Amino acid sequence: MAHSPPPFHRGLAVLLAVYGAVLANTVLLLGAGFLVVLGILWAQGGLRTFAKFGLTVLLPVGVGLVIIWGFIRQGAPGSTSEASVAVGLLFATTTTMRLALLAGVFLAAVFALPPERMVHLLKTFGIHGRTLAIIVSTLNLWPDFRRHVEQVFAGRCARGLMPDRRLATRVRQLPYAIRTLFISALGQGLDRADSWESSGLIERLDNFSHSGSVSEDYSQLAGVFWLTLAIAWAVTSTLFFLGT
Repeated sequence: MAHSPPPFHRGLAVLLAVYGAVLANTVLLLGAGFLVVLGILWAQGGLRTFAKFGLTVLLPVGVGLVIIWGFIRQGAPGSTSEASVAVGLLFATTTTMRLALLAGVFLAAVFALPPERMVHLLKTFGIHGRTLAIIVSTLNLWPDFRRHVEQVFAGRCARGLMPDRRLATRVRQLPYAIRTLFISALGQGLDRADSWESSGLIERLDNFSHSGSVSEDYSQLAGVFWLTLAIAWAVTSTLFFLGT
């Protein structure tokens, strides 16, 4: 993580990027922001991870949105105009692009961080103690997620509800696994926080980022670059939003 932006710059850039993604209301604008995030992911070597997420989560969600709003509802939520496939497809595409952009932002700026930098980032924004422990433990549950997914797939195969374990079949079956993932993640995060508190690990976690090795190679130049991109994105999204 050489030349990593300092925590304050990184966190503020994430907030501005999320703000801009929420306000962005055109496919072209969302696409431009998405290309910038892809460039950052490429520089970090995270494109493969994002591609896996896109195939297993974003693609099924996007297809579902296209089917529901493009061909069944034929319009956008709250639309007062006549039913139109084009309007529904535009809403589905815009929503999918916004989700992809937000996922890319968090993967590049937050989830790609090693544990010590994650702790440093959270503590910079005033998160301490039990809350810090719950967040850190929840954000590091990917191995548990994979185990839960495999358990769901195995159970559905045993009941004859899943004919094979090919990639296409796994993607179609993913909605059945997603239902339990977030609930289990929160529950396990709370359980781990209780365990850490009883063993004194929360106090150690609070003091962990005081070591100089965590912050010695932060790059102010990278921080300014990230903030410049984020500010430009937020301002552009605001101008487009106010102009419509």
